[in-house]
Amino acid sequence: MQVVSRDDMQRIDRFASEQIGLKGEMLMENAGRAVFHHIKKLLPSAGKIGVMIGKGNNGGDGFVIARYLMEAGYQVSVWVIPNNQSIQGDAAIHKAILQKCGGHPKFLQDYEWEALFEDWHSCTIIIDALLGTGITGVPREPYRHLIQAMNQLEQTVVSVDIPSGTPANGGQFDHEAVQADYTITLQCPKMGRYTYPAANFYGVTQTADIGIPYQAVERTIEHPGVSVWQRQHVLQSLPNRAADGHKGNYGRGLLVAGSKRMPGAAALAARAALRSGIGLLSVAVTAEAIPIIGANAPEATFTTRQDIDPSKFDGVAIGPGMGVDEQARQSLAQLLKSDQPFVIDADGLHCLKDDLETLAQRKGITVLTPHPGEMARLTGDDVNTIESDRFGIARAFATRYGIYLVLKGPFTIITTPEGRQYVNETGNPALAKGGSGDVLTGMILALLMQYEKPIHALNNAVYLHGQIADRLIQEEHSPLDVVASDLTQHIPNILYECYRDATS
Repeated sequence: MQVVSRDDMQRIDRFASEQIGLKGEMLMENAGRAVFHHIKKLLPSAGKIGVMIGKGNNGGDGFVIARYLMEAGYQVSVWVIPNNQSIQGDAAIHKAILQKCGGHPKFLQDYEWEALFEDWHSCTIIIDALLGTGITGVPREPYRHLIQAMNQLEQTVVSVDIPSGTPANGGQFDHEAVQADYTITLQCPKMGRYTYPAANFYGVTQTADIGIPYQAVERTIEHPGVSVWQRQHVLQSLPNRAADGHKGNYGRGLLVAGSKRMPGAAALAARAALRSGIGLLSVAVTAEAIPIIGANAPEATFTTRQDIDPSKFDGVAIGPGMGVDEQARQSLAQLLKSDQPFVIDADGLHCLKDDLETLAQRKGITVLTPHPGEMARLTGDDVNTIESDRFGIARAFATRYGIYLVLKGPFTIITTPEGRQYVNETGNPALAKGGSGDVLTGMILALLMQYEKPIHALNNAVYLHGQIADRLIQEEHSPLDVVASDLTQHIPNILYECYRDATS
C-alpha cells in the first residue's frame, strides 16, 4: 500500500482523469460510495447523520456520501459551509444529483449558528467533509470556528480522507484540527497519517479503494516511494529452513554489547537474537557482565572486546549497554572497517557521531537504528526538527551515507540506501520502555543473516517487534506493565503464528 504526499495524490488524480479516462466526477462517485460502505459498518440500524461539506473535492465526496446514506434509509442533515456559487466543478455536479434525488442541503449562510449546533446534537454521527488535502496552513473562518465546535461534541466524528485542518504531508502545526474518531482515507494513506502531531487526530483509520488503477499510482508517484509493510508481506517473505540445514547456515553473529553498568541490555539483545533464529551467537562483553548475560542466554558464547575478529562472523551488531568509553569507540572503529553486515544501535550510535564519513566508505550492509533523540544527535538537529520531517530527514541521511536507516518511534520508518521507504503500523506505547530497542537490535541481527534481501529482514523485524507488543496489551498486559523481557518471551508465539498462517 503506497503512502503519498499531497502533490503525489494530485498527480495521481490528474493522471487517472487525463490519461486513463476516469473523469473527476466518476472518481468522486467512487470515493463517496466507498466511504459510505466503510461508514455503514459504524452506523446503528437507524438514526440521524450530519454531513458537513466544505469547498472543493472533499465537500463533493460529502454530497455523494449523503446521497448514499439517504438512499439507505437514514435521516441525513447536510450542511454546506461555502455559498452556493462557490460549489463548482465535480462537486457542483454531485450537489445537483443529491438535490434531484430529494436531498435538501442547507447553506450555513442562510441560518444562525445555533441552528447548526442544535442539529448536531440530534445526530448520531457527524461526517467531516470540510477540508481535504488541498488545505495548507491555518484553517480560515468559518472553518476554524466549526472545527473548534465539532471537537466539543460527544457524537462520533468520521473524517473523509484526512481530518480537516491537518496537513496532508505532516509536519509541525499548532492550530486546532478535527479530532476524528475514525478517518476513511481515499485510495492511498497520506504522509500525515504517519507523523505527529497530525497522526493524533486520525483515530481509527481505514483506506477506501476508489478505483484508481495501480498504473496511475506507479507512473506518477515520486520515486523512490513510501509503502506500508503489512502482514501479508511478512508471511510472503518468511525464511525457509532446509531439511539438511545446520547452525552454520543461519548466521554466525557477533553482538558487541553490555558492560558492568548495563549487562541487561546485552542480555535482552542476545536473547532476542537467539529466539529469532540465529545459528550461532557470540557476545563481546566485559568480563563483569558475563554471568548476567550467560544466565539469560546460555546458548551464547563469549569473547572479550580486545579479541574481536569480525571476519569470523556473518553479521555484527554493536551498541546495547556497551558504554561510550575509549574501548567502545575503538571497537566501533574496528568494525566499521570490516565488510560484514553491521547493525549500530544505542551507545554505538553515540560513538558514531564523530565517524560518520566512514559509513559511506563501507562496502558491507550497514544498518542504523536510532530513536528520534539519537537521530538528532547524528544530524546535529533537535528532536522537534526530526519529528517535523521524519520521512525527508531519514531519506536524506540514508542516501547520503549509503545505509539502511530504521528511524524508530510510532510508525517506524525503514529507509534503504536508495531512498525507498517503508512504514510500520504495528506497536504501541508499551514499547516506550528501556530495553525495547535492545530487543529489536537482536531481532534485526538474527534476521539479517537469514534473508537474501536486507530490507525484508528489517521490515519483518520491526513488524514482528511491534506485533508482539500489540498482542501483549490485547491479551494479558496493559501498556504500563510491559517490560522488554516480555517481548523476548513472546517472540516464539508470534513466529509460530506467522509460519502457521503462511502455510495454511
